[in-house]
Amino acid sequence: MVYPKPPAILAGRDLRPADLAADLPGALLRTYAWMLTARTADNRILDLFRQGLIRGTVTGGQGNEGLIVPLALLADKDVDVISLTHRGLGGHLIWSGHLVDHLNQYFANAASPTKAREGNVHHGDPKHRSLPMISHLGIMVSNVVGATDSQRRFGRPAMGFAFIGDGSSSTGDVHESLNLATLLNLPILFVIENNHYAYSTPVSEQYAAGLELWRRAAGYGIEGLALDCTADVAATLQTFAAAIDKVHRTGRPLLIEANTLRLRGHAAYDTCDYLKPGEADAMFAADPLPKLRARLAAGSHGAKLDALDAEIAAFVEECLKVAMAQPRPDPAGMANDLFAPPAPPIPWVPSIDSEPVSATPKTQNPKPKS
Repeated sequence: MVYPKPPAILAGRDLRPADLAADLPGALLRTYAWMLTARTADNRILDLFRQGLIRGTVTGGQGNEGLIVPLALLADKDVDVISLTHRGLGGHLIWSGHLVDHLNQYFANAASPTKAREGNVHHGDPKHRSLPMISHLGIMVSNVVGATDSQRRFGRPAMGFAFIGDGSSSTGDVHESLNLATLLNLPILFVIENNHYAYSTPVSEQYAAGLELWRRAAGYGIEGLALDCTADVAATLQTFAAAIDKVHRTGRPLLIEANTLRLRGHAAYDTCDYLKPGEADAMFAADPLPKLRARLAAGSHGAKLDALDAEIAAFVEECLKVAMAQPRPDPAGMANDLFAPPAPPIPWVPSIDSEPVSATPKTQNPKPKS
């Protein structure tokens, strides 16, 4: 089946610091295009779920685009390692594949990356070092540590991107992974996606009053910093670019606490009835996407933005039609790739003629003290 051709601006999946210096408006337009594509797709996915056309549940990244899109554009998709959270559709779109490939996952059709074993955004692209998401987010971090270490041992100039929620930042896996990455001098950017809620638990009930999560970096002897990904996309791009450069130059981990948003609740079933009066309005007022659009429009890009909005909306609709036309999965053979293929037998058979095992024990118990 032929996939719709993306808008020309989406052909560029990379930004480099030199691009920001040479043509910041052009870099911001490309960033806006990817943010809008992710937002439009997330919103339509939610619509279709509510219509019963997508089953299970969906988690959206509405509000998180100002974090994940700049970072994914700046990463080196040829060698770097990443494991995106359930707020990272924009990152998936930039990292690899066509929008239809990712929509197939939500529809759990025959062409889905997980072969319809589930829907939602819990998938990855291991071939391109995008590690599948694990619902208990802290566990993902150790996978990034291991995969980044592997890349480096093969002599590849890779770095890792590990994402943690504000809630999962307190799990044991995260602390163990930060400690190991520091000990091994692994170039990993740890990003805490602080959207101020772990499902329905506000940060005020997660940590001691006034605790800034980025300051935990000092406990591991690494640098930490705070970044507001809702305020100014240009500043976000420049800060991430500088952080990536520092990780590459030093070969050391770095921790960023990224202030971000969750505009649609934890998942589609979340009514957000735990929000305080006026809190939702404040979140929507901080949304970085309309802020970026207003900045570009003020820079004489209004007509270009209008055309881009229409082109991206039409592209998303065409992609949805293609994904919805995919057949349902065939259960035959579904179990074939659940386990690794049998390994060839070891070419050695024990016998009385075999080489004797050394009588010297490999380890010895220390002599008891008298």
